[in-house]
Amino acid sequence: MTESVSKISVVAFLGELFDRRWFLRRLAESKIGAKPVELVLYSEDPPDVGRKMLEDACEKTKLTVSEIAGSVRFVQSSSEPDAALGSEPVAVFSTFAQQGSLSRLPRFTSGRVLGKYINRLHAVEKQAFPARAPDFVGVGVQKAGTTWWTKLLREHPRIDVPVKEVHFFDGLNETAVEDCPTELYARLFRRPPKVLSGEFTPGYIFWPWVPKLLRAAVPDAKLIVMLRDPVERYRSGLAQEVQRGHKVTDAMRERNMQRGFYAEQLERLFEHFPREQVLVLQYEKCAKAPLRFYHETLRFLGLMNSTFAPPSLRRKVHRTKVQKVELDQSERDALAGVYKEDAARVAALVPHVDLSLWKNLA
Repeated sequence: MTESVSKISVVAFLGELFDRRWFLRRLAESKIGAKPVELVLYSEDPPDVGRKMLEDACEKTKLTVSEIAGSVRFVQSSSEPDAALGSEPVAVFSTFAQQGSLSRLPRFTSGRVLGKYINRLHAVEKQAFPARAPDFVGVGVQKAGTTWWTKLLREHPRIDVPVKEVHFFDGLNETAVEDCPTELYARLFRRPPKVLSGEFTPGYIFWPWVPKLLRAAVPDAKLIVMLRDPVERYRSGLAQEVQRGHKVTDAMRERNMQRGFYAEQLERLFEHFPREQVLVLQYEKCAKAPLRFYHETLRFLGLMNSTFAPPSLRRKVHRTKVQKVELDQSERDALAGVYKEDAARVAALVPHVDLSLWKNLA
């Protein structure tokens, strides 16, 4: 990968952009057009045809090409696409898993997340500090207070969390361990000496392929997991989907329910990392005694003598501003029955998890 800021490129596929014009909106939302970012568009058609297709798609979406990216380069994919790829691109924007050289790049489907990723790369590539793997990675779980905990960590003078959720590994499900883009991941965490840096993408623990790739990319990193009553986590997960404008469906309910089976996710994590490198926190305990567990987190990260108390210690962030999804008692009882055996496995794996604090399962 090149170190030049002007060479940051993102790969996308013209067929996807044309057939799913919301992709164009996603790219515009990511605001990479305002930066020196090149969009490399692969197409079966010659470049002049591809350019006309892109202009037509932009016109129908009421966008301009300049709003999509700083510059656009067309590659005819039938002519040795891997050879045309070169060493420049840093990400793939696609709904589909990629093969070959492209499988060694992080894949994004969210323009917002892609924008944060690109912004971070631009910010740190200008620094004189060398690329270094993160000191810590928060890996789970969703809707368990991870945004609150990340905010507290950010307030420490020796901790840098540049982007809370990088989602770097989300789309690497087809990537072999030996192809893990470890150097590209490390480029996101340039920082001065004696400053700890990391990220917190709470979906990592759920995706089966992530722990082995994390082990390849950051073998010495400390991992943080925060667990929450799985029934409350389920309810909060549905509320987030509603907040995003999605309708509650059976498939959505099933997807959210699966995220609450913590035992298998922890077992998978422990297969790839020694337990002394993993800190498992319980949201309910942290909410009751935040300073105690904040200091425990600092000690785990190697800040042994810290007595620092973050200013916003007792202020939880990201309270849901939309109407909550309420569960009637029969739903709660059904979910409690589903999760009870798994919770017992969690307690066996991590004895300090207090199941009596998960009121729905008590």
